Amino acid sequence: MTHLLRATALIRLCTFICLLLPTAHAQDTLVRGPYLQKATPTSMTFRWRTGTASAGVVRYGSSTGKLTRTSTESESRTDHEVTLTGLTPNTKYYYSIGTASATLQGSDQHYFYTFPKEGTAKKTRIWSLGDFGNHSARQFNVKNAFKNYVQSIGDPYIDLWLWLGDNAYNRGLDKEYQANVFSADTGYSGDRFMKQTPIFATPGNHDYAGNNNLRVSLAIPYYQVISHPTNAEAGGVPSGSESFYSFTYGNIHFVSLDSDRYDDSTFKAANLRFGEASPQIAWLKRDLAAAQTNPNITWIVAYWHHPPYTKGTHDSDTEKQLRDVRMNLLPVLEQYNVDLVMCGHSHVYERSGLLKGHYGDAASFDARVHTNSPAPAGNSSKNVSNFVKNRKASVNEGTIYVVNGDGGAGGGHVTTGTAQWPHNAMDVSFDGTGGSMYIEIDGSKLVAKMITGDGTIRDEFTIRKESK
Repeated sequence: MTHLLRATALIRLCTFICLLLPTAHAQDTLVRGPYLQKATPTSMTFRWRTGTASAGVVRYGSSTGKLTRTSTESESRTDHEVTLTGLTPNTKYYYSIGTASATLQGSDQHYFYTFPKEGTAKKTRIWSLGDFGNHSARQFNVKNAFKNYVQSIGDPYIDLWLWLGDNAYNRGLDKEYQANVFSADTGYSGDRFMKQTPIFATPGNHDYAGNNNLRVSLAIPYYQVISHPTNAEAGGVPSGSESFYSFTYGNIHFVSLDSDRYDDSTFKAANLRFGEASPQIAWLKRDLAAAQTNPNITWIVAYWHHPPYTKGTHDSDTEKQLRDVRMNLLPVLEQYNVDLVMCGHSHVYERSGLLKGHYGDAASFDARVHTNSPAPAGNSSKNVSNFVKNRKASVNEGTIYVVNGDGGAGGGHVTTGTAQWPHNAMDVSFDGTGGSMYIEIDGSKLVAKMITGDGTIRDEFTIRKESK
């Protein structure tokens, strides 16, 4: 009997001790990520999700065998966010994520490059796509076509990944982000881009779940998924909001705007975006003015969700939200000589030449007045175009507008009314197998290619900046 009591006591003691020991190694599972956010020349932020709460740890160093530095969260959680600081600009780092007692993920594919110092004119590679996270065959094909193209050119590192809104269908719910963006089948978590390339996103109407009440606040899953610079951590003017922000990569300045959210209840009541007294417009003017006069910046690229010109699954002649963008926002962009604008929303690909001063409907477009680059005859479905701009023009020389909203969502275009597909202001219009964009900026030259879901390059254009 004595032996039985001793054995029972020993079992209870062992059970108590086991409850006190770390359980991360046995129980932690990686649910989401890792993915990279809020990159700068000297820092990088990592996001991931685990099945049980733990204090996340990022180990990093100059090689997979030398992850000698660590950064640890101060408390246990399931949604992890760790920022590495004090990094060297334009430098490759390997990393792993996990806990104090376990590594959840890490390999020779887990690495990143910090941003170069502002003004550095290095070859920069960008992946841009919109309206993609719907768990469709189209999304899968577009993703794989881009991967195959990158491999065909030597599999270079992709420096930036831009999401153009409607990132997770159908209502931007957390479970939809999980299934349609962070999954390993049609999503992206199994690909090296999510492990290596920092993501900079903009929200779309589906991310706001079609709820006007949420379009004043930021109470949507999108703002729990992303971490974006609000305090000019990577250059630009502080916005104070993840709804809209800017950053600088080398000699390229990027601006992300929110074309779906109302700035406040007054604009919501008026159903108005980008109004004259809009806080977003006021910030944008300050930011673009600083970028335009900064001698370190050669390029200005802007992106948001709703396009000013389209005749795809949406019609910029008839939809007020798109008309607001065209009439209220475009004059500001032209004032500060923005080079390239990318939008989603319309599930097609459309691309203009160098446009300026066109704020009306499609029927009012006149190439002799509104463009510095006459459109090809017949509005070709495949085109290679070359444009030249002054590096630091004192007046606007035109902006190229791209609709790139066919990363997964199904297509279609306007077939009724007086102004139908294609839009008069667009040089190239494609409604087919979906696609995404590969953009390469090297010093004073920008090359962009639209890669379709079947691997075809349907459009290619080049912009060169000349010093005059």
